[in-house]
Amino acid sequence: MGLLDFFKTKKDKTVDSEEVEKTISNNLETLLKTASTEPGLRPLFYKTLLEFELIVLTNKLTGDEGLTTLEKDTNIKIITLTDGKIPVFTSTDRIFDNKIIETEVPFIGMVGRTLLETTKGATLVLNPFSDFSKEMTPLEITSLLNGTFFQPKHTEEIKKNTKIRIGQPAQIPDGMEKSISTYSKTRSEIEAVYIAMLERVGSGEYPSLLIALKVNHKGDEILGEIGEAIQTHIPKGEHIDFMEISNNDGISSYFDTVEPIYRRN
Repeated sequence: MGLLDFFKTKKDKTVDSEEVEKTISNNLETLLKTASTEPGLRPLFYKTLLEFELIVLTNKLTGDEGLTTLEKDTNIKIITLTDGKIPVFTSTDRIFDNKIIETEVPFIGMVGRTLLETTKGATLVLNPFSDFSKEMTPLEITSLLNGTFFQPKHTEEIKKNTKIRIGQPAQIPDGMEKSISTYSKTRSEIEAVYIAMLERVGSGEYPSLLIALKVNHKGDEILGEIGEAIQTHIPKGEHIDFMEISNNDGISSYFDTVEPIYRRN
């Protein structure tokens, strides 16, 4: 499964805009559901996953089962599915969804980051028996743990003597504005987001969409996250440029003349 094959839904489910709004301050289980149709919430989903208490099935433990603090060097055996993937649950209730499992089973709770580090190299399936599930590949897990998942995939500096044309796009891909707005509401550092069309004159390249953000903190991190938030809206074979608006950048002055697609209230 590629990184773009984000969620699997076992039934034809949709999530309305009101539910998306509620999700921003909600838990991982709700994020899993709403992010399946709103990619603007996927960065928040991934970050919450690392901090959330997750459940895995185990062999019979001595002592209390359930959410347990393990002593150093405690050995546990995490149960896998028949295909070798590890089932992971957002709560104990999700273990029994659709009655795939009908009897009580041993389990243990672990913080997401600890679980991903412990099972590194394996493929995990979050809530595999539920209507909304998420498969996580070893590559995906590794990049989350080492902090590279949200790094911009490509950076390119516009050289000082490069001639450019910049203006407003005639059309924005369907759903992109909504995902940008939804994502921006999860980051208080974002003050405004603008969209423009950028052409590098004489380069032979087609003009590209440019997303420009006015932020007060964590600019590089946010540029990487917003790329993930709109990934599914980027037409095949095209790319989008991203930039942080700066008072020392000549391009930035253009955005004083246009309205943002998102502004924090």
